[in-house]
Amino acid sequence: MHWQRMLVLAIIFSCTLSKAQYCENGQLIVDGGSYRGTVSVTRSGITCQKWTSTSPHSLARDFYNIHGEAAGLGEHNYCRNPDGTIDFENLDEEVVWCFTSDPSVPWDYCDPCQ
Repeated sequence: MHWQRMLVLAIIFSCTLSKAQYCENGQLIVDGGSYRGTVSVTRSGITCQKWTSTSPHSLARDFYNIHGEAAGLGEHNYCRNPDGTIDFENLDEEVVWCFTSDPSVPWDYCDPCQ
């Protein structure tokens, strides 16, 4: 029973983190897979697609079906990193990303700390 209470507290805590608790000096300081913020625009300014939607990119729904709510996916378009994506141009930086609402741009990184 004790571990269940701890799990509930951990979930509540992770859901209430602010930008200041995710970021330091303009960089994400939590593992990208742990990010649960509400940024929903990519670095290039494109609005993110809902994870449960199939339009314009059907892969978003596939990611939701595979990774689900445990990865922070759901009826929203917030940036996440459900698959452990790495930015190969900057291996030291944690990243989050989303499928975009632009049919010509399947996905893009987000900048939750800007």
